[in-house]
Amino acid sequence: MKRVIGLSAAMLIMRCRDDVLRGLLWACAILWLMGLWLRRVGEALVVLGVLLVLLYVGDWLVLRVRVSHGTAYRVVSVNQFLATPLKGSKVEYDLMGTVPVTCSRSIFPQQGDPACWWLEKHTSQWE
Repeated sequence: MKRVIGLSAAMLIMRCRDDVLRGLLWACAILWLMGLWLRRVGEALVVLGVLLVLLYVGDWLVLRVRVSHGTAYRVVSVNQFLATPLKGSKVEYDLMGTVPVTCSRSIFPQQGDPACWWLEKHTSQWE
């Protein structure tokens, strides 16, 4: 056999085969770790989804109790503005007035009414 840089052709083939096997082992290890990571991320997303559903159901139950006591809703004054497009890509903003908006005392919007904590921070409505 002809020697290449001090190694025989058979030794080169063995070394290349070992490198390929080592590379395959690394690829398998990386894929296994990615699968483990993806499984844990998936489990975390499922747990987060379940917690959000439980929070929403709890919020709804608290609102039902407040409805029975008559303290579930509040009224917040909201400024309504009308945006009118003009020539030259300009917009005119007109105050239409202040209107009372009913909101629910809850974390999430319930019964078609926005949550009071959100509405109190966003007192301007644009049409």
